[in-house]
Amino acid sequence: MSMLKLLSGWLLTLIVIGCTGSPDQQAAHTAGEKQVYVVSHGWHTGIVIAGRDLGPELAFLDGHFDTARWYEIGWGDKQFYQAGEVTAALALRAGLLPTEAVLHVTALPERPDAYFTRNRVIELRIDAASLARLTTAVADYFKYDDNGEPITSGKGLYGQSLFFDATGRFHALNTCNTWTARILSLAGVPIRTFMTVRAGSVMEQLEPAAVSDTGER
Repeated sequence: MSMLKLLSGWLLTLIVIGCTGSPDQQAAHTAGEKQVYVVSHGWHTGIVIAGRDLGPELAFLDGHFDTARWYEIGWGDKQFYQAGEVTAALALRAGLLPTEAVLHVTALPERPDAYFTRNRVIELRIDAASLARLTTAVADYFKYDDNGEPITSGKGLYGQSLFFDATGRFHALNTCNTWTARILSLAGVPIRTFMTVRAGSVMEQLEPAAVSDTGER
């Protein structure tokens, strides 16, 4: 097997399962009354917040979707995330070169543990200040046009969903699961970004703080 094939296979595996990020400071976790969910799609994780908790930072989402009770948000490589078929070439490109990113937003008509019945879903509780840090951090990843409107990038993967252009550069050391861990860490949830390689690693770290935990492990 050639070195190129070995490298392609390694990068494909790495990107599909997620990748590491750099360590960061975590605020102390404070349990509260605000619900936040994390959904594992096997290789990718997303964060779910209630429509009523969007705050002024993410209120614009209501203008892009019909009335939604919950919103799932995830971040990833623009071409890799939007591709209909994952290929070694896409994996190699995304792994070796810093690439453009997108946010995937799905409007959910019901709680994520009821909507994603085949996925593992963890419920967390945080206080209002932590939620504000979370929504602010997520809003900072959207790209906006000259009128301050988020820039859409096409139809999403399932349900009522859209892609939005995002800030940040995707590469082998900064992938979707790193992003999930980073956002949660900024909200004070006890999770590391360094060496958070798999979606499973994100979920495993959240177990001690989980209020509920459903779906297959």
